Amino acid sequence: MKTIAETFFGEDGLWWTIPLIVFCAIVLWWVVLHYEPRGRSQRITDLLMENEMNQQVNQPTTGLAPDDAARIKDSIEQIDAIWALEGFQPDRVVRTIDAAVLAGRVTFGQAANEMDEYVEKHKTTDGFIETRSWA
Repeated sequence: MKTIAETFFGEDGLWWTIPLIVFCAIVLWWVVLHYEPRGRSQRITDLLMENEMNQQVNQPTTGLAPDDAARIKDSIEQIDAIWALEGFQPDRVVRTIDAAVLAGRVTFGQAANEMDEYVEKHKTTDGFIETRSWA
C-alpha cells in the first residue's frame, strides 16, 4: 500500500519543487514590477509642498485677496478641529501666526523658516513672536 506522500509526490517526493520555483519566480517578478514603496507618494507630495513654500517665501507679502483669506481661514478652522479631536489646542504662537497670515503680513512658509532660524539660534521658541515685526 502506498503512503500519502508517495501518492501525491511520487517516489522521490520532489516533483513539486519545479512548479514551486516557477511560481515563486512569477510572484517575485510581479512584485518587482508593481510594488511601490510605502511613502513614495508622500515624499513626492512633500517635495511639491516644499517647492510651493519656497515660491511663497520668495514672493513679497502684499496682502491676501478676500477669497484667499476665506479659504485659508476655513483651512485653519478645519486643522484646529482635527487637532481638537486629539486633545490639542492651538497656543498663542499659533494663533498669532494664523492672524498674521490672514492679514497678509507673512506666509506660512516665511513664518516656518523664521521659526526654524530662531530655534536654531536660541534653542527655544520662547520670545519668537515678540521678536517678529509681522506679529
